[in-house]
Amino acid sequence: MDSISDNLERQQILEAVELERDIYGDLLTDELECDDEYSLLAGKVSAFLEWVIAELPRTEFVMITDDDDFVRVDKLVEDLEVLPREGFYIGDLPDTLHSAPLWPIRDPANAYYISRDNYPLEQLFPYAGGPHYLLSMDCVRFMERTVNVLQALVGTIQAWPCGF
Repeated sequence: MDSISDNLERQQILEAVELERDIYGDLLTDELECDDEYSLLAGKVSAFLEWVIAELPRTEFVMITDDDDFVRVDKLVEDLEVLPREGFYIGDLPDTLHSAPLWPIRDPANAYYISRDNYPLEQLFPYAGGPHYLLSMDCVRFMERTVNVLQALVGTIQAWPCGF
């Protein structure tokens, strides 16, 4: 919202978001204690996982997806019926989608920059990411319980899912 300078336009957007929240209850705009900014995406995901643990503790699976993805929920629910309820973590594995492993981006001008001080290894650990990934609740709890340890291992909150 910071990039919108017109107050009327900003107000219209806020009203539209509030209407969406009231009608469908599918937006977490105030519940997550984080800034909604792409460069802070890892923190936003972490805040979402904390919220799920606190508010939906009996949930068996958690899916994180981009807001412009189309999800066939009926098919997803059907597929989940046969999946293991523990130790399940699936998504795009970037190093298997490309011919080369993933390397840390060392250009400070890049939004995904990771300094050598923060992550001295030459190659990133494999991790599920991309526009959507799905975790069993035990994996969600593990990630949140160990986020500080994982962050210390990989050196930056932006790369903490790599340690999972």
